[in-house]
Amino acid sequence: MEYLNDIKGPLNLMLYPARWKGLRRNETDRVLTSLIHPWIHKYPSHWYLERIVGLLRSKTDLSTFIFEREPSETDEEIRGFLSDLAVEIEKEYPVARSGRYATFSGTWICTTTPSESVQISKGERLPQIGNTEVVWMFKTVCPETAEDIIHEEFKTYYLPRTIKGRPKYMGSEEHAEYSLKRLSEKISPQLLPSVLNLLKEMERDREHVLTKKIEIETGCNWTKADREWVWYSSLLSKIREGWQHQ
Repeated sequence: MEYLNDIKGPLNLMLYPARWKGLRRNETDRVLTSLIHPWIHKYPSHWYLERIVGLLRSKTDLSTFIFEREPSETDEEIRGFLSDLAVEIEKEYPVARSGRYATFSGTWICTTTPSESVQISKGERLPQIGNTEVVWMFKTVCPETAEDIIHEEFKTYYLPRTIKGRPKYMGSEEHAEYSLKRLSEKISPQLLPSVLNLLKEMERDREHVLTKKIEIETGCNWTKADREWVWYSSLLSKIREGWQHQ
């Protein structure tokens, strides 16, 4: 039963945005927009790709696991949709399945077994581990300073397509919660004081040089209008204050 739930949950999660009187094969973009790069990243891109690999490997009829199935939603149709979705994820993010071509030269790490890594050149095929298809993620250079870490967080997760009208319609609490979780995994105890000081500087200085750099690189204007500035500064404040409650 636990195995079935492990299939049912992710499968229905990934199909739901593309289902309307049946599964629509051309709606992978709706899944990408609402799940893979949503306004709050709850799961990383490799999480979805790992589950697609597991689903496609399954010998079970996947149509038996979806809720309120339409007659047109066959196992073949579902597998085709998941395959299309996997390709789109690989286009958008530095993750890829075994057998796919590496999009960057350097170190690729197996997402389910981080001790496994390969040095590979762009354009080479990513290998299997044993005879098993796995998901690989490109290892990026780790940020070394407080500025690098905060810059990377906003450059990756706070973009026009993910933020949209959030400052107008909702607070920054949930965004701060997920930013704190991500940053906590990257920041060493030695670097933490510098990060907290930087966040405090940014939330108080509307013209801070790092904020201006983030605006230029992401296209999100946090300082021009008061509403966006209040939301942005409150986000920085909540991230900083979150460490005090850990």
